[in-house]
Amino acid sequence: MIAYVVVSLALALLPVLVFLLALVLLDSYKLLPWDRVVRQLVFGALAAIASIGVNRLLLGVTGVDTATFARYLATVVEELLKGSIVVALLFARRFGFLVDAAICGFAVGAGFAAFENIHYFRVLGDTSPVLWTIRGFGTAIMHGSVTAITAVAAKALSDRRGGPSALTVAPGWLFAMLLHSGFNHFF
Repeated sequence: MIAYVVVSLALALLPVLVFLLALVLLDSYKLLPWDRVVRQLVFGALAAIASIGVNRLLLGVTGVDTATFARYLATVVEELLKGSIVVALLFARRFGFLVDAAICGFAVGAGFAAFENIHYFRVLGDTSPVLWTIRGFGTAIMHGSVTAITAVAAKALSDRRGGPSALTVAPGWLFAMLLHSGFNHFF
């Protein structure tokens, strides 16, 4: 039983964390200190905690069925919460290069995904390792990737337009919401 739990949690958590590690190690500029990457993981986990509460509240208030909620409303809530972290970093001028935005964005998404997977593991209990493989290699990578897209798009548009604004952050945020919604249509 313990081995089953360890394998399931490893499948749920390791893929996204290993991918984040690879991004950090491949960064030739090495301008992001480890403590900032870890901080973004923590902020992502906090965004996941907030999204669980907000999604529960909205699910109860709207009366929408769970599948429709997951495909449309939850994606908006989750991307707004994750994206608000990278937007705050952008406005605070914490991204020197696009690669910094990509790594920080992916770290926020990875922290979100890791906490979400731990939460689902606790709630769902003993389920198939296939589920945790899908969540680890699919859902977790998706969360990191779409948050990285939000960060990179916002940084690139802000650099072109002379600084961050609502117009420079909205396109990446909206694209991330659409990708996340599209992903949720498969499951």
